[in-house]
Amino acid sequence: MYFVKCFSKEASFQKAETAEIRVYPWGGDSGVRARAQLVFAADKGFTLRMSRKAPEEGTGQALEWAANFFPEESAEYYYFSMTPDGELCWDIGSGAQGRGRCGRAPEPEYVSGVKNGLWRAELFLPLGLVERAYRRGDLDRGSILEGNFYSREGDALGCWSRVNAPAPDPHRPRDFGQVILA
Repeated sequence: MYFVKCFSKEASFQKAETAEIRVYPWGGDSGVRARAQLVFAADKGFTLRMSRKAPEEGTGQALEWAANFFPEESAEYYYFSMTPDGELCWDIGSGAQGRGRCGRAPEPEYVSGVKNGLWRAELFLPLGLVERAYRRGDLDRGSILEGNFYSREGDALGCWSRVNAPAPDPHRPRDFGQVILA
């Protein structure tokens, strides 16, 4: 269970809970620990900040987030994959099928970069994109979402909420953890 700090105006990460990405069910434990923080500003949207040690060149790395904002009503979830060189791939669907398109207009705001040995990615998902996907956006304190945070490096895929699959598969909504707006 992860609690999202809610704000009525501007969001801040100062008192936000940290989700530790430290479960590595496949590819062995790379030893790399990643972190995610998610905050919500009412009437604006969600801001995600993820960080980890700077990855080695050419190892196929990504920080990823999956989120279903209305799990009681829809099987569809957003999936975001962010790379250290600034590429953002994202889509919405109900599984791995048909994924791989990189973005649709309008895109979420996104920044990624490596500085002083730390890779940090930050994404802002406007409430309007949630409303467009689910045809509603009435999220507030007490709303229960489902999702997961991932860190990928080569064959190693780490997750916040354990995924029970024989091979790396971040597209398993049944293994998403509860994310509660608090």
